[in-house]
Amino acid sequence: MLTTRLKIIFSIISLSL
Repeated sequence: MLTTRLKIIFSIISLSL
């Protein structure tokens, strides 16, 4: 659901940093 998508986006941002 939305939570999963948010988690994925957050993970990508974290990896980017």
